Amino acid sequence: MTSYLFRTTHVICLDPVQRPDLRDVTDWLERAVRLEGAEVKRGGERSLDFRPSVGALVSFRPSWEPTLALVSRGEIEVDSTDAGPRITVYLQPRSWLALIPLIQISLVFGVAGANGVLRWGAGLGGLLLVGLIFGWAWVNAQDIFGRIAEEIRLSHAKIPPRRNGAA
Repeated sequence: MTSYLFRTTHVICLDPVQRPDLRDVTDWLERAVRLEGAEVKRGGERSLDFRPSVGALVSFRPSWEPTLALVSRGEIEVDSTDAGPRITVYLQPRSWLALIPLIQISLVFGVAGANGVLRWGAGLGGLLLVGLIFGWAWVNAQDIFGRIAEEIRLSHAKIPPRRNGAA
């Protein structure tokens, strides 16, 4: 497995008779992540690799709606637990986005005038800015995959329990 900076985990808690098959969960995730604007590839029976498309970043508009535009790539694994299927998502944020405000400061103050601002900004402000962007990427992914897990849970909670011997 490739090294990733962030991880988010969601368990779909259902009664054993209502639990979806792991392949069904993986299929659902594949469709849902595609709807979020990402290219998805199957990494196996219960794993997916995804990369948000360039269009997701180009059309990125700052808003409060969660988006995968701040993520450069990720991997999803689905496995079984006693409580139900577990979705584990590994994420790598787009780290170069932290450079955009520094470039804007250089353009506003000029390169010579920005040196004083950037001297302070590159140290403390740069760390805060990178932390803010990375935190925003993680919170967005947490919201998106939490919502998808809840959709799967609600969808399968409405299905009547299966009975042995019933057709």
